[in-house]
Amino acid sequence: MTTPALPLRQRIFRAVARFDVTHPWLVLMLSAILAALCVMYTKARLQFQTGQDDLISANNRDSRDYLNYTKEFPDLDGLIVAVRTAPDRTRAEHFTDALAARLKADHVNVKSVFYRVDRGMMGSGALLYLSLDDLQQLDARLTASIPLIQAYGADPALATLFAVVNAQLDRAAAGLRRGADAQRAGTNPSANLAMLGKGAAINPSANLAMLGKGAAINPSANLAMLDAVLAGMLADPASNPPSPWRALNPQSAPGGAEHDGYLVSDNGKYLLIDIAPGDGVANGPDPVAVIQADLDAVRAQMPGVAAGMTGGPALAYAEQSTTQHDMMLASVLAISSNIALIVIPFRGLVEPLFAIIALLTGVAWSFGFTTLAVGHLNLLSAVFTSVLAGIGINFPIHLMARYDEARRNGAAMPAAVDLAVVNTGTGVFASACIMALAFLMPMFTDFKGIAELGLVSAAGLFMCLLSAMLVFPALIALRDRRRPPPVRPTLSLAPRRSTLEKLFARPGLIVGISVAATAGALFLIRDVHFDQNVLKLQASGAEAVRYENLLLRDSGRSSWFAVALAPTAAAADRKAAAFRKLPEVAGVQTLTTYIPTHQAQKLALLAALGRRLAPVSIRATPSANDGALARELNGLAARLNAMRQADPAGGVLKTAALAEDAIARLKRQPGAFNAYQSAIAASLGAEIDGLKAQITPSPITQTNLPRILRERFIGTGGSYLVQVYPKGQIWDDAPLKRFADAVRTVDRDTTGPPLQTYNLATVMRQGYERAALLALIAVFIFVYADFRSLRDTLLATVPLLFGGAWLLEVMPLLGWEFNLANLFAVPIIIGMGVDNGVNMLYRWREERDKSSLILTRAVGKSVTICSLTTIAAFAALIPATHRGISSLGWVLSVGVSLILAATLIVLPALFELLGGRLAHTHEAGSPAAGADGLIGPALIPEVVSPEPPTNAPSDPAGRRTGTHDL
Repeated sequence: MTTPALPLRQRIFRAVARFDVTHPWLVLMLSAILAALCVMYTKARLQFQTGQDDLISANNRDSRDYLNYTKEFPDLDGLIVAVRTAPDRTRAEHFTDALAARLKADHVNVKSVFYRVDRGMMGSGALLYLSLDDLQQLDARLTASIPLIQAYGADPALATLFAVVNAQLDRAAAGLRRGADAQRAGTNPSANLAMLGKGAAINPSANLAMLGKGAAINPSANLAMLDAVLAGMLADPASNPPSPWRALNPQSAPGGAEHDGYLVSDNGKYLLIDIAPGDGVANGPDPVAVIQADLDAVRAQMPGVAAGMTGGPALAYAEQSTTQHDMMLASVLAISSNIALIVIPFRGLVEPLFAIIALLTGVAWSFGFTTLAVGHLNLLSAVFTSVLAGIGINFPIHLMARYDEARRNGAAMPAAVDLAVVNTGTGVFASACIMALAFLMPMFTDFKGIAELGLVSAAGLFMCLLSAMLVFPALIALRDRRRPPPVRPTLSLAPRRSTLEKLFARPGLIVGISVAATAGALFLIRDVHFDQNVLKLQASGAEAVRYENLLLRDSGRSSWFAVALAPTAAAADRKAAAFRKLPEVAGVQTLTTYIPTHQAQKLALLAALGRRLAPVSIRATPSANDGALARELNGLAARLNAMRQADPAGGVLKTAALAEDAIARLKRQPGAFNAYQSAIAASLGAEIDGLKAQITPSPITQTNLPRILRERFIGTGGSYLVQVYPKGQIWDDAPLKRFADAVRTVDRDTTGPPLQTYNLATVMRQGYERAALLALIAVFIFVYADFRSLRDTLLATVPLLFGGAWLLEVMPLLGWEFNLANLFAVPIIIGMGVDNGVNMLYRWREERDKSSLILTRAVGKSVTICSLTTIAAFAALIPATHRGISSLGWVLSVGVSLILAATLIVLPALFELLGGRLAHTHEAGSPAAGADGLIGPALIPEVVSPEPPTNAPSDPAGRRTGTHDL
């Protein structure tokens, strides 16, 4: 019988096979040289782009808005350190100060640190940041205190202070008696109580310490300054007790303007430090890692203060770190499992090693092509090596399985190589085209990230295919060129059915059950959802993720904020007013936020207060008189004990006890309080001088605000910034969408990290949806053009249809959702599904007896091993701490497993059903059947008789081996 002429594709493959066999050293040498050149070229030229803005086409309006914002404010999306104020806010402030000082000293890794608006930052205008009511109360309290301060200032001795206190207590007692008389007479003592409420009685410290509110209602609340004086007297001088006059100056008093000058969360639970990372040292550690080390060092110095770092750069660095760790672990697991999956079924080490060498050569070529054609990798395309490792190994596996089958059946090395490269290579080439089409479809979307991933993955697959067709056969040719073929097995006259053939004895039942079960569970697909929350993808234990969630839960505000740009400060304020009306907005800030209101009224109040304070002074050297001090302390203790009935809370008795302790110490140690007396006198003088300096401020305007504030709100090009903070769990889909839609009703070009992430997630999801649809259409068209038979095209897609449906039905049962990480599984599942079907169909079409079970042929083994290696490669991602990578591993491993199940169950059963009918039709000589027993034309003949090259070893029996010999 004359062997039919081969189509062009098979003739090319035959030429490749013969060249591999006749010139193996040349093939390997050229392949190795090219691989080495590619590696060197890649090392010198390939760049890595880590920015999210590199993932979306610049033609996208939202992306253009975000790029414009980052050019105007390159350092605004910075790190956030959150310091919990509980249980000790003062200690939290000290922690914040220490960390800020440490960071400010590092000019290489830190550009700027913004954590408070304090007196030093605002200069003499700090008092203007008090509210008008607070400033009026300050004026009233200071005005009432001036006579007392002057009396004490003339001789700032402790005896003078307690004499003034005792006089005030006497007046308070008289006031209480008058109030009691009025009450007995039926009159209202509210006037007396009101007078006491201004600190006129009970405690003159209220006048000195500006604690006059409620003086008569709760005397213990007004004894704080007096307690501080007595406690300072009793303290160890070496401990440097704090000044009791701190409350006199609202810039240094607890609860004063300096205290409020710290950046805090909305509910006050966290002090916040905003850090702009620097550029770092070339080839040095990442600035985020250095800043994290500084935070760890301060935490070690001040244990007990809860603090952590989050923000965009911290989340990105945490993701990068966990991803690198996870991918390294996955690589080790994938390599070890794949080696076992190749070595054990093929019962040897040499051929699996040849397959791995072919894969590595193809990967090297792929990097060279990527560097030449694209020049960089982005956050998504960087994973294309995993694609090549998981799928590229399949090509040499198919060739290896077919070669071994031919050799076991007695074929010589040249004929076996020819058969593997030509017959199996045809199916492998078709499956590579199918995978490439699945990866290339995202190029027709606006999502540049997956478009580049598709391009480099598709090109890489063809590089791995070319390496499999050249390097693997050449290595085989070198090893087996002098090895005789094994003895051809004898045919059994009474063949027994294998276990597989018994299992497929009723193929109709298998197909019926599969169809019914699949159709019956289709309703589950409606519960498959997509979750765009990128925070859920990261490792839950990462500090940046934990503190982002803490800020959301405890303060209701994320570290994220949206931004709008305006040409002027007035325009920015108008936008801010509109944003504040939105229920989705938690807060809005502009440059005007940091300019105090009612400045004209405040300046007038301060000017009048300054004139009253001008004559006040504190004498430098107080007199020392232990006798006078002892008399006043005894009088203080007696008065306080007499007034204990007016204070059920016990504060008066506590102060009296401190006074008695001071009396006892003075008796034991005459002159014990002289040093402290001089210290608090000097302290009061400093506080008065500080107040005088702040009482005559200049108006605060945009031009004299601190530079760090101007740089945060005025861009490099002069644009004014509006920061818009979202309300609620902004990382979740629904709140993020509501926030994005709401703010864009005010300004369509509102942008910032949350909106850019929303844009990125939306474009990515839509891109994958469109790409999946285009991939299905393109793959179907390609398979139909390849087989030129609608029936065979449908057969080739059976594993995808059933396996894909099973995956979508299983996902809701397992509680899985699609996310931005596991969406990458879609093109791989499409490609793997059709890849399995095409390889099985090519071999089935090649078989003369189409009623024989296809799983007993080499393709059953190769498809199974290829699927298992792919499953193992992606299952190695499951242990990842990065939840997105782990979810990708789960979806891919389960999806490819279900596709393999459909390939090994449904498709062979269909082949059995159709094969029996085709055999019956062929025997009947039906004119509807072609010579090969197929409906429609076949691309390859059933019998391929490769002719060995003239200078290659021949079969000792002089046979030419074809598929009819198998």
